[in-house]
Amino acid sequence: MGMAITRTQVTTLLTYLAGAYPGKLKFPSGNKTSDDAMIMAYRRALTGYSAEVVTAAANKYIDQGGEWPPNAGQLAVEAGKIANPEQALTGLEAWAELQGAIARHSPYYEYSEFMAALSPPVREVVRAIGWDTIDRTDPAFMQGRFVKAFDNQQAASRERKALAQITAGERLQLGTSNISS
Repeated sequence: MGMAITRTQVTTLLTYLAGAYPGKLKFPSGNKTSDDAMIMAYRRALTGYSAEVVTAAANKYIDQGGEWPPNAGQLAVEAGKIANPEQALTGLEAWAELQGAIARHSPYYEYSEFMAALSPPVREVVRAIGWDTIDRTDPAFMQGRFVKAFDNQQAASRERKALAQITAGERLQLGTSNISS
């Protein structure tokens, strides 16, 4: 994931967005209090993402040609998708996916079809817990256990990717000199 985004990088980002959306985003506005509040809001929303990921998220918005600049929350959602592309599912969504597969394919008579109907991260957790255990356990209890196992597995996967990114080295730093790259 790289370094957390700094105040200077957020200021540069907002200046970049103001240039990309002339007349729609005024930054700097000339009002220090208002500018500081905007910087704080964006920085809080983007905590945990590197300048590289945030720049990619901003560029995605700009490339889509929308009329309005992304707000802090929209940018954070997009940064999350870029940083964790495999984290499309929450634990509860993964549980719902499992329930749907059970309804469509009998895990007893069509086990391979049942497993094939699951996305790889869900399949991995089903294998880790074991289908027999899932089947034998009270669903209300199992749901909590499954969701926790899925979320832990996703967090471990994100950590492995973040470590790989750090060792590969960050290529783009959000700075005025190379903002166009």
